[in-house]
Amino acid sequence: MTSAPSNVVWFQRLAALLIGVGDLGCGGDGKPRAAPDAGASIDGGPGFDGGPGFDGGPGFDGGLGFDGGPAPRDGSTIPEDGGPTPFDAGLTASCDTPGAVERLPCGRCGEVERFCTAERTWTYGACTGETGVCAPGETSALACGNCGAQPVRCTTACVWESFGACAGEGDCAPGARTRTSAGCAAGATRELLCSDACMFAPASDCVSDGCPRPGALERTTCGMCGGQDRFCNASGVWEYGACEGEGECAPGTTRTASCGRCGTRVERCVASCSWDTSGTCTGETGACVPGELRTVTTGCPLGQSRTQRCSDTCGFVDDGPCRGGTDAGMPDAGPRDGGARDAGSRDGGAMCQPSSGACTINTDCCSGFCFISLCL
Repeated sequence: MTSAPSNVVWFQRLAALLIGVGDLGCGGDGKPRAAPDAGASIDGGPGFDGGPGFDGGPGFDGGLGFDGGPAPRDGSTIPEDGGPTPFDAGLTASCDTPGAVERLPCGRCGEVERFCTAERTWTYGACTGETGVCAPGETSALACGNCGAQPVRCTTACVWESFGACAGEGDCAPGARTRTSAGCAAGATRELLCSDACMFAPASDCVSDGCPRPGALERTTCGMCGGQDRFCNASGVWEYGACEGEGECAPGTTRTASCGRCGTRVERCVASCSWDTSGTCTGETGACVPGELRTVTTGCPLGQSRTQRCSDTCGFVDDGPCRGGTDAGMPDAGPRDGGARDAGSRDGGAMCQPSSGACTINTDCCSGFCFISLCL
């Protein structure tokens, strides 16, 4: 008998394969069908095993969502895979290497440790070592100007950064004073005081405030050691301009102010309308003075360092990435010659040596590595 062309045989085998795979699904009665015998003859010839990748060997799932284990040949049904792990909008739930331990950034520039369990899922510890004042990506608003609000956002260094303009300001600075004839009888004025809400409010009764010569213009004191012009109008009453050039405070008042490493002290307003800051700073609990800078190597590759800035909460926070060389653009904590060090320079102001430059010690090199009198 003449055999069928090879391409016809292959089409027959492919059709049989698809029928066989279809039989692995559910039949009309809703029950799973048994897997066909892999050794069964399809076209009356030798038993068809599907060729490479189609013999039910490990890893074959036919693209139908079946488990990747060995295909059964004993009439049992093929177990269905549980499907992909549900998407976790937060931290990754699955892991590949049981026993692995990793540290990740968290919170306000802190770190959290996670552990890959035998079930290949991550378990997380507590977020520790938070040194920032905010979490990256947060937004808020800080007071500015005359009771205004300044929008701020938290940077990757966990410190607030202002953006946009100061908005919503009031009419005056709290404590400012002026006079007005508004609300008074003819020939009288009263004093106005700016409240903590940055709005002028009456601070005295109306009093006679007549002037002897219409057209007269004078400069008089006002508010907190400020000055203002007053003009005698045609009705013989003084009209007052804005109080300008005021000092910091009203003489005789006191306040409690922050100082040092997040401590406090009592300050007094003297006759010049300025605060006397000679009092003792007490209750300092912080590690540094806000705005202070330092250079550290912690968390950086060998030979690199980074700058840290003291935050408003008196804790150091990273102020940039790790940089090559030991200077990292910051002054040395203790230069060898007792003088100030230039940014990125050796003692005496000389610049650090590039790769292949001559050196004596590591700090002579921009990279921080000196080997056999040459910078690496």
